[in-house]
Amino acid sequence: MLDTLSIRGRLIIAAMIYGMIAILISMFLPFVYTETVHFNRENIVTIIPLINFKLLGLSQLIIVLTLVCLGFKRNYLSYFIAFLLLVSALIMGYFSLLSVTLIQEHKIIYKNFKEERVYEWSEIDTLVYEYAEYERGNYIFTTKKNESFTIQETSSFGLDEKRAIYQIINENDIEFIEKAKSE
Repeated sequence: MLDTLSIRGRLIIAAMIYGMIAILISMFLPFVYTETVHFNRENIVTIIPLINFKLLGLSQLIIVLTLVCLGFKRNYLSYFIAFLLLVSALIMGYFSLLSVTLIQEHKIIYKNFKEERVYEWSEIDTLVYEYAEYERGNYIFTTKKNESFTIQETSSFGLDEKRAIYQIINENDIEFIEKAKSE
């Protein structure tokens, strides 16, 4: 009896081990999923929003806290609450993989939790690049229907990607404005 580990100890150790693995899951799963599911040779830039990482990290934290709570108290109510928390963590993990922005040769695809918008380059009227010193810039796209959306520059925007975007802008006669951010 003294040689075995209690259920409380097993659950808390499982929570600690899963907590260490969850950090890696939260950092790499959005990259792997997006690069696998949304892979297309026409993609110039694939942008994964920061909200994906935050939601996945929160869902992993909920799973760890659920395991710790089950380690301290186990009855019908705690099992029911743990089940609800795990289901909500799985749903949150699913939603963390839905948002992505793809800049392709012929269109821009903006996917969010609720919607997917596709803009052909011929629909874009102006592109404004706002920048500030020591900060990443923002690309503000305005369509011919006066819809506007912003894409924040990430590390995915290398020199080759920027050149490809500027070449597409020139081919489609899109007005390009580069300006410093106003504070």
